[in-house]
Amino acid sequence: MLVATKDSEEPAYYFPVPIMPQRVSPIEVIALAETVERSGSIELSDLDRHFSRHSSAHLLSVLKAGTELGLIQRDESIVNVRDLGIGFARASDGKEGIIRAGLGRVEPFKTALDLLSKKKAVTTQEVAASLMKRKVIFGPTEMNEDFVRTALIEWGISCALLSYDGKAFALVRDDFLC
Repeated sequence: MLVATKDSEEPAYYFPVPIMPQRVSPIEVIALAETVERSGSIELSDLDRHFSRHSSAHLLSVLKAGTELGLIQRDESIVNVRDLGIGFARASDGKEGIIRAGLGRVEPFKTALDLLSKKKAVTTQEVAASLMKRKVIFGPTEMNEDFVRTALIEWGISCALLSYDGKAFALVRDDFLC
């Protein structure tokens, strides 16, 4: 969404709903939470050195994912671990369960779970169409469907929030795990 800000004449972009950034994997968020937990709090520039394989823009996407899941918080240039992130980083087992709990609050997972509460299976195209209709995501349909498919499979399935039928990108909710 494009919004004019009062402090400057340049427009600013923001998302009015929590949404998972593109091209961020669960393992990157796990590494981020563990790194920040070991440091207690860390300067963004120091964190950038820990993640030097990636661009600064990608690090900001990983930070956003960790923030949306409730694991870390960022205040200006300082990154701190939240209580949930401390438990997450110190857990030897159950990290997927903590991520799974956070995913239900973040798009596109929130929409997928809402649609799945009304019917047994849903396609990634249906989730993308619902997000586009509500103006949560924008752009070409094919690009949005690819983003939704990738996020739902990479995050939702790896954390056992959703199951995939392997054919038509139909997803079902893993009720016994949620």
